[in-house]
Amino acid sequence: MSPKFFSIYVDELITITESLDPGLRLNDENKIEIIVYADDILLLSTSKYGLKTQLEAIEEYGNKYEIKFNPDKTSFMIFNQAKTRSCQEKRADTWQADVMLNGIAINQVKSMKYLGVHISDDDKNKVQIDNRKKSAITALARLNKLGFTT
Repeated sequence: MSPKFFSIYVDELITITESLDPGLRLNDENKIEIIVYADDILLLSTSKYGLKTQLEAIEEYGNKYEIKFNPDKTSFMIFNQAKTRSCQEKRADTWQADVMLNGIAINQVKSMKYLGVHISDDDKNKVQIDNRKKSAITALARLNKLGFTT
């Protein structure tokens, strides 16, 4: 029952985050603001200021429902730093203060693991692909040892 209750509990958080302006715009009509799987929450924003806005809403939600989000287990990553952005997005990032959660600065990382997948800020999947290759080779070696392959 616990996962179902958590889903009900976190539904309002998703609705609040989706109502905010920051998010990753797919086109004029669609955007993605938040990805939630169990208790793993991933926020998406095209600016650091937008991320700050999302985190403030999450803090407010946490205070309302007595949830303590852990800043030590929280990090942020900037993708596609070379990508050309709109003037509005660039202006939003002129705010250069630390990204904070519960009064503690969140660390910026170059790579992270989310739901078992290695993600890096250079959009290269080398670590993930190498790990998958190693797993496949290991599995094949075990099958060979058991005599299941020719």
